[in-house]
Amino acid sequence: MDEDTNTAKEEVDLLELTAHIVSAYVAKNRLPASDLGGLIASVASSIGGLNQPPAPAAPPP
Repeated sequence: MDEDTNTAKEEVDLLELTAHIVSAYVAKNRLPASDLGGLIASVASSIGGLNQPPAPAAPPP
């Protein structure tokens, strides 16, 4: 049950951070309404990727 609780909390944190970043951006920048969904998806994807380990470096040729 703890794992489910942690996962739910991480999802809420991601959603909350995304909302804060997008709202701050939109407050200071012009953005067509049609681009809002893409901005939200981009920010959420970027934040979600921060928790992932870095990709291994390519071996030298």
